[in-house]
Amino acid sequence: MEIDLGFIPVDRPGHGGTGSVQTSTLLIEEMSKHFNLTVYILSNDSVDYQKLPAVNKVEYVILDDLGTMPHPLHNKIKSLSTLKTQLSEHDLVHSYCSEYIYPLNDVDTPTIVTLNSYRPVCPKEDLRFLNNSKCSGPQVLKCTGCVLRSSIKRNQGFREEIKSNYTSLYQSKLTKDSMEGKDNISVYHCLSPHLKSDYDSLGFSSDKMKVIPHFYDKSFYNDPSDDETKVDVESPTVLTVGRLEEKKGVQDLIRALPQIVENGYTPTVRIIGSGSYENKLRKLADALGVDEYIVWKGFVDYERLPKWYSESDLFVYPGLWDEPFGRVFLEAMASQTPVLSSEVGSVEYILGNAGLTYEPGSSSQLATRFDEILSHYDKYKNEIPSQLRKFDKKAIVKQFRNLYMDVSK
Repeated sequence: MEIDLGFIPVDRPGHGGTGSVQTSTLLIEEMSKHFNLTVYILSNDSVDYQKLPAVNKVEYVILDDLGTMPHPLHNKIKSLSTLKTQLSEHDLVHSYCSEYIYPLNDVDTPTIVTLNSYRPVCPKEDLRFLNNSKCSGPQVLKCTGCVLRSSIKRNQGFREEIKSNYTSLYQSKLTKDSMEGKDNISVYHCLSPHLKSDYDSLGFSSDKMKVIPHFYDKSFYNDPSDDETKVDVESPTVLTVGRLEEKKGVQDLIRALPQIVENGYTPTVRIIGSGSYENKLRKLADALGVDEYIVWKGFVDYERLPKWYSESDLFVYPGLWDEPFGRVFLEAMASQTPVLSSEVGSVEYILGNAGLTYEPGSSSQLATRFDEILSHYDKYKNEIPSQLRKFDKKAIVKQFRNLYMDVSK
């Protein structure tokens, strides 16, 4: 039986961007081999048809240049709502955008929504109440107060905070609509057991949630049997990748550097990413006298990232929030690079024994674990191949095919 599948990716597949955009691109390439696939693109920007994946196998419905006023999400959701009749003609519709619960809750065909962010349940998208403790659930007044008070605590500048507050306050309505429509979606695809547990605690039916993780991108893969490079553990090349925001925790990596240096290491820390927090991070590095150990690479296109992973001895993820999954861990492991990460979200589920974790926000424990992982470097690196096999593309795609068969009408 060939399933007629309608798929809604994150923004513009094939055009670069976030991890979810990259995963959408990879899924389209794979699903086009197994299903009659129609892809519905909703973007505030222009779509270059030549950059789209699998154009010879996929029918594309493109609604682009949607603009950003009054709000980018408002325009996408409004446009998606006009497609309900067309979507209902498919055997199944799968949205890889978690924010489309509301417009899909009354589509007349089975639906799957991927929960790859906290946007449906948190206007700030991080499930951190006042940027600190884990939130127990959304309420309109509670969320409004949290958005405004959190912006004061972040202190990232008037312009950035106005923009951030406007975005989050609009998303309070999205959260309300998502919570009201959540029971009408057929199945939720969760990226990890941790994400499933979080959504279960917020009122989503556990019976409707199916865990299928990401698969790793083969463009990052290095064959361990070909790797004969000896690592200079005293002068390691360290990599961190991500948007420079307070919740990403790069400040803790910088704060750990004086202790790391005092422990006898002379690291080269490559920071890939840009964002509103960058100036604060640079000032912090300068104040601590560790700027000489840091290379600020700025934004790097996805296609160029495998090179930077391959040239690194250790990947560090210092995040402060429960990252829903984090493709960066798979990218690091595919590159045969051990990982040191804060113990948040799904990290242990992904890493297994291929790395170490530390308490989020603790720069001193980060430095201690840094020493530990480099002191037993081969032990952690040798664990990577077996752990990576759990995220093999063939096995993950098979899980998706089985899910589609079970859910389709």
